[in-house]
Amino acid sequence: MAQIPVDLPASGEPETGLDYVRRMLANAKRTSLLMLDAVARAYGDKVAEEQEALGLLADIAAETYALESAFLRTQKIPEERRELPLELTVIYACDAADRIAVNASNLAAALVDGAELATTLAELAPSTKVNTIATRRRIAAKLLEVRRYFL
Repeated sequence: MAQIPVDLPASGEPETGLDYVRRMLANAKRTSLLMLDAVARAYGDKVAEEQEALGLLADIAAETYALESAFLRTQKIPEERRELPLELTVIYACDAADRIAVNASNLAAALVDGAELATTLAELAPSTKVNTIATRRRIAAKLLEVRRYFL
């Protein structure tokens, strides 16, 4: 399996806001590439017969696409109006990273065995968690404050 380096923040502190989403997007893209490469190597020309693997790849690609779309749309919002959409995007990025990781680990388990599986899973881009409960509470409080749903 090809190795793609994962850049860690120099400070060791978790990123926030758009930096966090940008990092989760980069990790999602790396994971997509790793899994595409692994499937291509494992199945070669017979990949069309491996519907389960293709389904997992499709799910990873769809999550990555949706995450990039959310990131780009949030970036376009003027900074003075970005607070709530950014928190929604951060929540989505965190949840999408988890879904991508589950699909990638299921796919890796189908492709390799034993010790190689542990190595393969370690190569997948790590997910950094955010406090989604507190973030969801802030979102809910903001929506209750204005008494409507808006973006």
